[in-house]
Amino acid sequence: MSIAINQFNGAGYLTRDAEVVPNDDSKKSRASFGIAINGFKDAVLFMNCTAWGKLAENVGPNLKKGQPIYVTGELVMNEWEKDGVPKSSTDLNVRNVQYLSNKGDAPVNNTPAAKAEDSIPF
Repeated sequence: MSIAINQFNGAGYLTRDAEVVPNDDSKKSRASFGIAINGFKDAVLFMNCTAWGKLAENVGPNLKKGQPIYVTGELVMNEWEKDGVPKSSTDLNVRNVQYLSNKGDAPVNNTPAAKAEDSIPF
């Protein structure tokens, strides 16, 4: 038995502001953006990303060039022809976006603080 899993996790910097295409009667909303992910020995991976539906509506307006983010999703292969030459790209259908802080920013803490009466005195 073989199992195939298509799951991508990566952290990088936005290469452009998100382009949001709002929902109409026949389509889901879409937010398109790009990220640059630093790799081994100065290699950089540039990836086109697309968020759909409510995720696109929620995060699209907040994604600005240069912002660090963490994304998860599924890789998709796109193929087309331009001037008779076959082209292809590997893109990401985004399922989750997490905002990361810049080096100069104060750390972001998403964990609620414990109340004094909740702590156990050991």
